[in-house]
Amino acid sequence: MITIYVDNNVPCIYKIEDWEILRKTYRIIGNPLGTNFCIPSLPVSLLPEEALILKRKGIVKLITLKQVLNTEPRDNQEKAYNDFKVKLIKAQKEIYRDIRKKQIELNIKKLIAGKRKKGDDRCEQEIFEEELEKSCCIAEDSMLWPIFCEHQITSKDCHDEVGEDVLLAKTTQTKLTIYEDLWNRGFYITVGNKFGADFLVYLGDPVLHHAVYIVIIVENPKKLFYPSELVAYGRLGTSVKKKTLLASLMETGKVSYLTLNWMDD
Repeated sequence: MITIYVDNNVPCIYKIEDWEILRKTYRIIGNPLGTNFCIPSLPVSLLPEEALILKRKGIVKLITLKQVLNTEPRDNQEKAYNDFKVKLIKAQKEIYRDIRKKQIELNIKKLIAGKRKKGDDRCEQEIFEEELEKSCCIAEDSMLWPIFCEHQITSKDCHDEVGEDVLLAKTTQTKLTIYEDLWNRGFYITVGNKFGADFLVYLGDPVLHHAVYIVIIVENPKKLFYPSELVAYGRLGTSVKKKTLLASLMETGKVSYLTLNWMDD
């Protein structure tokens, strides 16, 4: 069973193999929280609706860490952290030194010529070593931290089970039911904030497909809309070449969808 860590009431995936399974097998996309300069990376946060569906189907278990943020680290934990940091800085210095060495070797003739013009008569090896040392100044505040592919606290003694109520407080029954209905239909679903909606719906993985629907949740199925609101929703979908769905949960428990299509005269 896959473990989802609930950190500050946000369900997160830390293990890359787990995220791969959820994405390929269960069409769960999530939102990468980490960054590797140019690409998103772990951990991946899940929507409360995603985590709840997975838990109810017995695919995952939800756990949280016992007062990790409010507990002072023990001496052995602090020592382990400091030892790891020293080891990490040393490794980065060695890697960067090797890279910089190759760069200097490629440009050593131009470098020496420039030094000679300035009256520097030292031997080539001495200049080479000096330039190499200049580039190895990696300190704690400039080091790169690794991307962890799983949560670093794995002891079961530090874990507590998380109930559904924690995630239910972050969504509504209407939103959860609509998400589940779309998911059961075989769609891929992501958050729709960037389009001012609740969900974006895809026919395939978002890496390969554009969204086809913009879903706006209507909590009250009897709500009256102003014509200007419907026009705005219709224009929203048309401007990004998608269809707008107004989705609501009826009193019968069934999900109702209203599609808005913008038609030119």
